[in-house]
Amino acid sequence: MHVINVLSVQSGLTVDIGDSDEHGRVNHVWIGIQYSPKVSADNVEVTFATSINAWAIRMGDGTYLRVSNPTIISKTETNTILQFDLERPYASNSPCQLVYRTELAWINIKEV
Repeated sequence: MHVINVLSVQSGLTVDIGDSDEHGRVNHVWIGIQYSPKVSADNVEVTFATSINAWAIRMGDGTYLRVSNPTIISKTETNTILQFDLERPYASNSPCQLVYRTELAWINIKEV
């Protein structure tokens, strides 16, 4: 596995889903995957790599954190929100950018 760390156009925030510690650090991030408007959320299929080493996020301070276990938590006519687990806790509500960490990372958006 070759680490490539290529920034994507998708961004998001670290989020508190009831798991923050006493310092306000959390274990999850939500990333928005945007696409052209569809007739309904049922008309789009979003698939993505689930390999444990595929993804990372780049934080505002330049820190790279590996993320894993992507899960769709919301889907509309114009976007899908993916939730990832962070490799270690990070401050809540921190903006970030999704990173293709290795050549195993991919996202596919298909109209159905």
